[in-house]
Amino acid sequence: MKKKNRCNHFGNFIKKGMLGAVLLLCFGEGLFCEEMSAGEAQFAREKVVILCKTLLGKPYEYGASGPDSFDCSGFVHFVAMDAANVRVPKTAKAIYNDVRIVSDEKREVGDLVFFRTISGGAINHVGFYIGGGQFISAFGEDGFVKVASINSDFWKSKYVSTGQFLPSGKMDDLILPADDEENIEEPKKIKLFKTKEKVQVSDEDEDISATASAKNVSAVEDKVNKKSKVAKKDVAAEVSKDDQQEEENAEKTKKKKESAVKVTKPQVAVTKPGVKKTVSDQVVFDYSLYLDWSLLSPHQFVLQFRGLDTIFNVRYEGWELAPGFGLGFSWDYGLKNLQMPLVLSINLGDFIKTYAGPVVTFNDSILMDTDKKIKASVIPGLVGVSFITPSVDLGMGLKFQGVQDVSYSIYNNLDGGTLNFMESLSAGLRMHTGVKISFPLSVFKKSKVNE
Repeated sequence: MKKKNRCNHFGNFIKKGMLGAVLLLCFGEGLFCEEMSAGEAQFAREKVVILCKTLLGKPYEYGASGPDSFDCSGFVHFVAMDAANVRVPKTAKAIYNDVRIVSDEKREVGDLVFFRTISGGAINHVGFYIGGGQFISAFGEDGFVKVASINSDFWKSKYVSTGQFLPSGKMDDLILPADDEENIEEPKKIKLFKTKEKVQVSDEDEDISATASAKNVSAVEDKVNKKSKVAKKDVAAEVSKDDQQEEENAEKTKKKKESAVKVTKPQVAVTKPGVKKTVSDQVVFDYSLYLDWSLLSPHQFVLQFRGLDTIFNVRYEGWELAPGFGLGFSWDYGLKNLQMPLVLSINLGDFIKTYAGPVVTFNDSILMDTDKKIKASVIPGLVGVSFITPSVDLGMGLKFQGVQDVSYSIYNNLDGGTLNFMESLSAGLRMHTGVKISFPLSVFKKSKVNE
C-alpha cells in the first residue's frame, strides 16, 4: 500500500512538472505599452520627468516601490505606472529584458538608462533620463532619490545602454502645401491667402490648433474654405506678419507647458516599440556536466570520489525568478547506484540557483565503507543550491560558465527507518564541480533562417 501511494504521489508530481514546463514555453511576449500617438508619448515622457523631480530626496530602501521610499527598480516601477500607466517589472535586469534598446543618439527624456555597478556582473541599476546628460534614480550608496550625471567619473564607466518603454516622442516639422515652406510651432491661428484676396478667419477659429495627423490639418482647411469659398487648388498656408511676434512668444513659453506638442508631417506613422527580447530569447536551455565528491564517510572525514552526473534544464527568464525544470542522470560511485532526478528550480540573481525534486533510483544502494544496504527516498528526493560564475560568450548565442553545487539526497534503511546522523550525512551530502553551457531557444530559429 505504501509503495502504491508513493507511485501515485510521484505520478502527480511528474504531471505538475510537465504542466509547468509547458506553461513556461507557452508564456506570451513581454510587456508592451499601449499604442499612443507621438504627441501622447511626448506628453507622457514629460509627466515622467516631472514626477521624478517631485520625488527627489525620498529615502532609499531595498525592495521598496513607493510612495515613501524606493530602491532603483521600485522607483522606475512606481513612476512608469503613476505617470504613464505602463507596468514594468520590479528588477533592473527584468526591466532591461522588456524594453527596447536604442542608441545613445536616439535617447530622449523619459527613457531608461541602465548600469552595471559590479564589474562583470549583471544589470543591477536603472534610472530615468531627464536630459542634459543627467538622470534621476534611487541609489543605495547615496541613500535617497537624486540627480546624477551619466558622464561623471563614477557612472560613465558603469553605463550600459538606454532603453525605451514608451514610444518615441520625436517628430518632424509639418510640410505645408504652399510653395514656400515654413516651420510652424503651435500657431494660435492660421490665416490663408489667395493671390490677391485676403481670407479672414473669424474669432471662433482662433482655437484651431495644428496637430500631428493629416486628418486634423484637412479639417482646418475645410473649415476655412467653407467660410471663405476660396478654391483649395491655389490655397497656400503661411503665418501672417501680425502673428509672427505671437509665435515667437509662444515658442519661448512652449517648453514650460506640459501639453506642448510639435506640428509634424501628415501621415507620419507612429509605431509601438517592441521589446528587446522575444519569448524565444527568454526561454533558455542549459546543459551541465559534473564531477561529484564528498568529505565524509560513516566513520571518518576523508575526500572521496562520488561519481558523475549531468542535467539538462530549461528556464524562462521573462519572470523575475527565472523558474525552470530539469531532468538529470547521476552515477554515484560511493553508493553504487544510478539515479534520475527531476527538479524544479528558481534563480536568486545571476549567480545563485536553488532546486528540489523527486529522484528515481534504479538499483539498491550500498553505504560506502560498509556492506549495509540502504534505499533512496523518491519524495522528498533531492534539494540543492548552485553557485555560478560570470559567463563567457562563445558566440552563436552560446555561453560558458563554471558551477559548484551542494546537494543533499534522502536515504533510509530498507525497512523505511531513518539512518543515524553520520550515515545519513555521508550518504546524502555531495559536492558537484562542473561546467555549464547555456543557449536561448532563438538559436534554433536563427539556424533555420541561415539555412
